[in-house]
Amino acid sequence: MFKLLRKSLEIDDNVNDYDLRNMLVIRERYKKTNYLSYHPIDICYGISEKTVAMISERSYELSGINVEIEPIRYYPQYSSAAHVLGYLGKISQDYEINEYINEKGYSPDDIIGKTGIEEKFEQYLRGEKGKKTVEVNNVGKTIKSVSKQSPVPGDDLYLTIDIRLQHAAEEALKKGLEKIQTGGVYESKWGNFNFKDSYKNATSGALVALDVKTGEVLALANYPSYDLNLFSTGISSEDWNSLLNDSKDPLAPKPLYNISLLTAIQPGSTFKMVTALAALEKGVDPNTKVYCAGTEKVGDRNFSCWIYNMFRGSHGYENMYEAIRDSCNFYFYTTVLGENLATNQKHTVKVNAEDIIETANKLGLDSKTGIEIDVPQEYSGGVPSIEGKKVSIRVYLRLFLESNIERYLADGTSIDSSMKNEIIEEIVSWIDREQLMTRGEVYEGLKTLKLNPDKTNDNNVPLTDIIKYTYLNQAVWNAGDNLNISIGQGSNAYTTIQMANYISIIANGGYKKNVSVIKELKKYDGSKTDYVPRRDSEKIELKDYSHLDVLKKGMRLVSEADSAKPYANFPVVVGSKTGTAQKEGINPQTGKPFDEFAWYVAFAPYDDPQIAVACVLFQGGSGRYPTPIVRDVIGEYLNINGITNN
Repeated sequence: MFKLLRKSLEIDDNVNDYDLRNMLVIRERYKKTNYLSYHPIDICYGISEKTVAMISERSYELSGINVEIEPIRYYPQYSSAAHVLGYLGKISQDYEINEYINEKGYSPDDIIGKTGIEEKFEQYLRGEKGKKTVEVNNVGKTIKSVSKQSPVPGDDLYLTIDIRLQHAAEEALKKGLEKIQTGGVYESKWGNFNFKDSYKNATSGALVALDVKTGEVLALANYPSYDLNLFSTGISSEDWNSLLNDSKDPLAPKPLYNISLLTAIQPGSTFKMVTALAALEKGVDPNTKVYCAGTEKVGDRNFSCWIYNMFRGSHGYENMYEAIRDSCNFYFYTTVLGENLATNQKHTVKVNAEDIIETANKLGLDSKTGIEIDVPQEYSGGVPSIEGKKVSIRVYLRLFLESNIERYLADGTSIDSSMKNEIIEEIVSWIDREQLMTRGEVYEGLKTLKLNPDKTNDNNVPLTDIIKYTYLNQAVWNAGDNLNISIGQGSNAYTTIQMANYISIIANGGYKKNVSVIKELKKYDGSKTDYVPRRDSEKIELKDYSHLDVLKKGMRLVSEADSAKPYANFPVVVGSKTGTAQKEGINPQTGKPFDEFAWYVAFAPYDDPQIAVACVLFQGGSGRYPTPIVRDVIGEYLNINGITNN
């Protein structure tokens, strides 16, 4: 291709392919402007003083080339709050060309906000370009200047984020992950924290801190991040590629990815306050003791407390406060079963899945938080539902059949694409039958479709059993689903910002507020604009708001009971909760199972809550491990606001 271009454009062979490509890029950009001398294009930004001098000295040879001083966006904090601010870029996509060039009159060379606040508030931040009217001759060369209009600066946007707290969050997140990877000691003025086990794949994480009284974002950190200045004049392909990750590991570090808003993860035991609140609203006495036997059999499965899985132990008798403190699965199993199957003890009342789901909705876990970022659009993790479970199983069953159906055809049978689709749709429709099909019905149904029910997969499991037990049985909501949802497992999945908002609602007495990162927007001269940030506040509906105090007391006990005593020297009392969540499957990069997600949520001060924090570490291993990270963020908040006394 380059040989043909050299020949057609009469390019000297001494020009290498790299320089030729750059020449062609400039040529194409100039072609779009119709080669008008009064409409220049930018060739290079940020040139050295030496280059400026060289161009000036040889100006007689470089007709049409000028050095201009041009304002560009500069980010003095480099990578801080990068996923909030968002990055810039050239107009390139079809929808951008239509919106900005065709509709709004932008120049093809203009830089626009691509993501985050830069994209959302492009029309306010941009300002107005200056104009210069010139007189040209018949070949487009400028003869003289006719008139000139000065540019108008863009508006000034003020965020709710405190850069000191943002720095503290980013530094603590980075430091914590690095220490977890090696099993090191996290050093802090509030006390050192020892990571006894190492998790070398703990390379990504997120943290969100909210003002519980206003819903304003105090800090939003994702690790890793990226330097926004790379995008100020349009990022080079080399720099862009350096920010990408071609690892097969879906949890590998991705600097451009906004984990806080986009990644919904099982909350693990941090969800237990939802189940506890549902139980309190249903009439459960928080002082009623439940005997944790460690494990119990429900149907044909054993459901166990974490203490049994790890140490073959049990918690003994626990009330609700203690169950939150000790993260006792058994207590919450008993709550949704209505009885203790190990002792045959009846519980106060039975809490069903609908009660838990309704409570989760009230606490903001089934909706977006409202943060003012459109690109990338905030993902709304959601509470599980019976229909949602069926939808998921349909997808998985269809994928299995599309990839494997030919393997199970009866001998002598062949099918075309149309027949294949008909067979797949028929089998998938079995999920929606009113009565669950028996194994015999599945067997006969497969035979009717000219499939061999007895053919096996690589693990010697026949097709009949794959369809029946891996898919159809799993599409039915059962007692196991109720138990899983009660402890934050199963189909539960929420983003870090949703989790921070959920803790904020508990801490502030039940007020659900829209999350906002915008403090105010002013004209460059200090006058007001037409933009007013949203500040919605709605009190959630509860039978008794003192039930939230039960949750807060349980969370206080979590902080006090940690064997590492992370808050022994802390200036205020903190309410918190740990959680671990499983990532099923095998890591394609390592060939080994994924380590668990580590969650930690907290609020402070306990008696007058002001800040709520949620932190998740990808493959962080233990829900205790984000503790010093969150503690340091709360500590910096207290320091900034002069709160020093216990």
